[in-house]
Amino acid sequence: MLETIIGPAIRCGDVIYDLPAPNRHHHIFALHCKEYKGVIVSTIADGEQGFMTSAGRFVDREEGMIIATAADQVKFHSGAANSKKLYTEDMW
Repeated sequence: MLETIIGPAIRCGDVIYDLPAPNRHHHIFALHCKEYKGVIVSTIADGEQGFMTSAGRFVDREEGMIIATAADQVKFHSGAANSKKLYTEDMW
């Protein structure tokens, strides 16, 4: 089965915050901020932005681009056309 990107994620040490597509990374920040009464805790602000895959793996933006490209999920190029990093805007 071909691995696909299923949504954005932010990894903070051993903790991963994620949401399904078509959410974006800022939606994760917003939910976290709401949970902590308007304060973005530094751990999430400093977390690594990436994606969750259909295999249940967290991947960084570069591996995300490889997976999304192979699965024909890239619909747009939000940054430079030769960007090696995936952004949610590239997919939905």
